[in-house]
Amino acid sequence: PSADAIPYQVNGELYEATVTVDAIEGWVSPAVPFFNARAESGANYRVLSQVYTPQGLSGASIPPGGQTTGKVYFDVVGDVPNSVVINDGGQDLLAWFGS
Repeated sequence: PSADAIPYQVNGELYEATVTVDAIEGWVSPAVPFFNARAESGANYRVLSQVYTPQGLSGASIPPGGQTTGKVYFDVVGDVPNSVVINDGGQDLLAWFGS
């Protein structure tokens, strides 16, 4: 859950995940719109990608060897999420689970 104030009318409960992106090779652009919070039941909550905050993850390109960190936010209106996934619209590309 998140206690941050964001410029968005939340319908459920606000959740956040802090993300660090490393540009290991070449230029990298964080794919912020691909983030989803997911509950064990399979319920998905799309990232609030159009909500801009100073602490939010930027989608700006990172040069080789660079790094950026920021938060992504989700409006959770059902089952509590236990993971964050990056999904390209067809398949999960990356997933991580909270403790």
